[in-house]
Amino acid sequence: MLDKSVITTKLAALYQEIIAIREDDAYLKSIGAYGSDMSIELWDWSQGVGLYGIWRLYQATGEQRYVDYLSAWFERHRAEAAVKNVNHVAPMLTLVSLLEQQENAQWRALVNEYGEWIEQGLLRTEMGGFAHTTATRNNEGQLWVDTLFMSGLFHVKAGQLLNKPAYCEEVIYQFLLHTQFLSDPVSGLWRHGWHFTEKHHFAGALWGRGNGWAAITAVELLELTRASHSASSRFIEQNFLRQSEALLSAQAENGMWHTLLNDPHSYQESSATAAIAYAFLKGYRLGILDSRFADAGVNAIAALLARIDQQGQLADVSSGTPVFMTLPEYTDVPIRQRSYGQSLAMLALAEMLRHPNLLGTKPA
Repeated sequence: MLDKSVITTKLAALYQEIIAIREDDAYLKSIGAYGSDMSIELWDWSQGVGLYGIWRLYQATGEQRYVDYLSAWFERHRAEAAVKNVNHVAPMLTLVSLLEQQENAQWRALVNEYGEWIEQGLLRTEMGGFAHTTATRNNEGQLWVDTLFMSGLFHVKAGQLLNKPAYCEEVIYQFLLHTQFLSDPVSGLWRHGWHFTEKHHFAGALWGRGNGWAAITAVELLELTRASHSASSRFIEQNFLRQSEALLSAQAENGMWHTLLNDPHSYQESSATAAIAYAFLKGYRLGILDSRFADAGVNAIAALLARIDQQGQLADVSSGTPVFMTLPEYTDVPIRQRSYGQSLAMLALAEMLRHPNLLGTKPA
């Protein structure tokens, strides 16, 4: 069994590393990173994942200091929320979660503003899909597997908070649409992207971290909507089960997953492993997945723990990965320290703490 004290020690180190103020200094250059890659003091998707990791850490531990940190972060960065794209929605997932716990008129106004922007201002693809807009590119006509996590989860929670069921229905539609075009009918895994205009899946990559985004989104949506027993919720659950079986088959013996899930010669990648571990463990806790997935999640956590050093740096994380046209471009993406790797590891380890039956007092 895993040692709870080791997990809490690693979580503390991850948290301190995530909140450290990063500048474009010699150390960052030596690892091929910039301040924007590692600093949480920006409003973008990577930082949004980090904030959500801290929120889940609060839920696992109940320690008020995490809520205090998040509240102060949003006060510092509220002005940056003015620039909107799919990736910039990511921090809003944590804000709407905070707002469920403590009322704040300015936060509520921002949630309203982003909800209306998604409904009225977000660029759409054919069939009304969310185009994966970023700070530098509109990516017109393109569905990306990342989008559902970056913007969909906020929107469904905003719909519940604001009593706007149309928001929830929109996110369910987006999940169904993304499933239609990105879920591979042969393997059950998710492709990275689809181009409506050019009618192709780019390289058709079964990308590890992308499948992690899809799995997290599915299990989070099921937590929020499963009680409805609707046909759409049933579909999401069945798709998650199918993907999970495929991911289980793709797991390496050491607990890791590869950056290309169907290519055992591609490198093993930590952020994908953390995301999938989180989805497996949470799916087990919710009663969706059986004990095989709990065992796989524990093995993945053990592999991650071995890759977190005393400073809280997670090894074997791939750099930012756009949709590529060839598979070798995915395996050529360099390994770098990245804040989203730290954050996904924190999500996975925090979820592990919610499984006392899988934890012991001695290392496995």
